[in-house]
Amino acid sequence: MENTFVRGIPNGSVNRYRWTVEKDGYSEFDDVLITNNDFVISAGIDKTACVNNAVMTAEAAGVGGTSSWTVVLGSGIFSSNSAENATVTGLSPNANRYEWTVTRNSCTNKDTVEIIYNVPPNADFEMDITEGCSPINVLFTNITTGGDHYEWFYDNKLRYDTIGFTETFEAIYDKDTTFSIQLVAYSPAGCTDTIVHEATVYRIPIVDFLAAPVEQTFPNSTINIENLSNDGLSLIHI
Repeated sequence: MENTFVRGIPNGSVNRYRWTVEKDGYSEFDDVLITNNDFVISAGIDKTACVNNAVMTAEAAGVGGTSSWTVVLGSGIFSSNSAENATVTGLSPNANRYEWTVTRNSCTNKDTVEIIYNVPPNADFEMDITEGCSPINVLFTNITTGGDHYEWFYDNKLRYDTIGFTETFEAIYDKDTTFSIQLVAYSPAGCTDTIVHEATVYRIPIVDFLAAPVEQTFPNSTINIENLSNDGLSLIHI
């Protein structure tokens, strides 16, 4: 049979096939070369990200090959439209799908990769007072958008209030003290955002003085008054 099909030729292989004809005790043959330039290409692994960018991990086009990225679903801007390790930015929320097309030896193949962009929350909170004399009572109001649950960190404390709370801060070690209050917000997908504000608490000065003598005989009337208060502006009223 002079017409037949050859199946199972490996991709990228060069194969020699021989056609032999026998007649009346004689034989002749001829060889034919069949090159299979087909190939399998990978666009890389699917990813889930909490940031609006991703590094692609596609298989390179190889020597002499050409390649290109195409947006199939969502959006994206590639740092290089033909690089297998290009960085893509400007993702749309949720699913983004990109197609990697490679041409080698006049054969073309393609594959797709999906990147899920989980938009992180926007952490923020308000304080009704940011400074004052010790102690100060601060009302914290959580104004985060896109958050699901929260963690507050301050003065080695941790609490999980969602909306807001009041906390008292006192100066420590007889000096003005600044406290850092940190809010970590979590989205339902586990993405995070963090913001930090500060509250400054001014110490209360220690007031003291010495009057001498404490007793004396008239007509003596001179009293020595010594200010024993710590540093700061002091006024003595007699």
